[in-house]
Amino acid sequence: MIKMYSKNIANKLIPIILLTTVPSIIYADAIKSNGANKSMLLKNKDDLNYNEYLELVCNHVEKYIGPIAKIFTDNSNEKYPLSILIVKPNSKRDYYTILTCGRANIAKEEHKTAPFTLCEFMICLPSNWRVPMTDEEMEKVRDQDIMPVELLMKLARYPHEIFIGHSIPASFLNFKNVLIHVPLIPNLNGDFKLLDAHENAIFFFGIYPIYEEEFNYKKSLDGKVDHPSDELLYKLESNGVSLILDPNRKNVSK
Repeated sequence: MIKMYSKNIANKLIPIILLTTVPSIIYADAIKSNGANKSMLLKNKDDLNYNEYLELVCNHVEKYIGPIAKIFTDNSNEKYPLSILIVKPNSKRDYYTILTCGRANIAKEEHKTAPFTLCEFMICLPSNWRVPMTDEEMEKVRDQDIMPVELLMKLARYPHEIFIGHSIPASFLNFKNVLIHVPLIPNLNGDFKLLDAHENAIFFFGIYPIYEEEFNYKKSLDGKVDHPSDELLYKLESNGVSLILDPNRKNVSK
């Protein structure tokens, strides 16, 4: 069941265990600028409940992106609730920004002894996208309009480790995969990419739906360059692709 909340957080406190993470090299500058260090990144905290974490994320998003208009929360897994945060278009950002809150808290039994990524995902939608903002709109929403939210939720509950540069199979509109990488948003403060949540480093990664040919291009670079995903991201960016979803965008590998 998905419940909608205004910005006010529910009173019930649900214990969540935060796991540890080791940062990617590409985020080294963000870590340095936020004063993080190795001891911080490897420290484990088990007393941060979900509502406290949600409040930390909300404050971070509002500081760098804008006011959060709505919060949808999926409580289908009572132990690991998952929220979707929606920031409406404003004078500084003429598009919706949609983010997860809870991916970083979802424990995976098979990764107990391995470095684990703590991250949340985000995607942006054009200002004319029909983003449901009320219960009534949610009931009447078209499949295509809700697909970006569903994609974020599926990725957030993906049962394997996800980190920067990974590509995940996902049939989404005309796309066949998604690329996980740095958020390409105009005028985004670099400090946004990293949140210190009670001495845990939480990274914010962008979700880029990609065509099959673009995925094959990335795959063809395996063993030829150090970071194939970076090459694909540069190619996307040089062709005008950003985190703002364009379902009909150009295929940069054709």
